[in-house]
Amino acid sequence: MLIKLTPGQVPDYWEMIKAGLQESLPPFVTADEGVFTSIMAHLVTDHMQVFLVVDDETQEKVYAVAVTTITRDVGSDTRTLLLYSLHGQEKVQPELWASSLVYLKRFAEAHGCTQITAYTDIPEVVKLARKLGAEARFFLTFDV
Repeated sequence: MLIKLTPGQVPDYWEMIKAGLQESLPPFVTADEGVFTSIMAHLVTDHMQVFLVVDDETQEKVYAVAVTTITRDVGSDTRTLLLYSLHGQEKVQPELWASSLVYLKRFAEAHGCTQITAYTDIPEVVKLARKLGAEARFFLTFDV
């Protein structure tokens, strides 16, 4: 099950969120304290969101932490929900990923997004995402 933290709950989970971010920031982000301070500021104002993948029964065991943000392409005015970071705390069964994706799609649609996007270079994640209906494409970066 996927639950969205309210902005007021973010400070209570900040250490877990930060640990997950340190392991799974997007490839174009350099981790430093300024970045984490900025992310925290955006989370507590709901410009970025935190979702927890939890067990269905008690909703107490956290399997993964996801941070999202809504992006907008200025040329087309297309809104996309970017899965900014996703970090597993525990092994997550494919069924739990699938049910979490359903909730995330509803959230994205409710906020005017047409797609959910994410970055990964982990083959197992790509394989699972494809099984869940994702189209995997390449993302290139060049240092300047």
